[in-house]
Amino acid sequence: MAALETGQLPPGGSEEVDDAAALAEEVILALRLSEGIDAALAAEPGLVPALDWARERGLVEEVAGRTRLSPPGRLLANEVFVRLLPDTGPGAAGSGGGA
Repeated sequence: MAALETGQLPPGGSEEVDDAAALAEEVILALRLSEGIDAALAAEPGLVPALDWARERGLVEEVAGRTRLSPPGRLLANEVFVRLLPDTGPGAAGSGGGA
């Protein structure tokens, strides 16, 4: 509280986000909305494998030129989101593996 009283920000952390992680975050946030993402964004090479995986399982759908979570996809959104995360090494959450 002393930091706030003197006009300083309290101690905290910071995070450097690379382009791939920033793209994944943008898409994850947009897919939480009913509008989803536009077709050009869905065609980004880093997103295609995860979105294809989700499409094959009926978790995303194309509506009016946009990709959005389907009703079942809303229930299993985290399964889609984890696959959108960039790879960070062998066995990484975003490695796109799994069933």
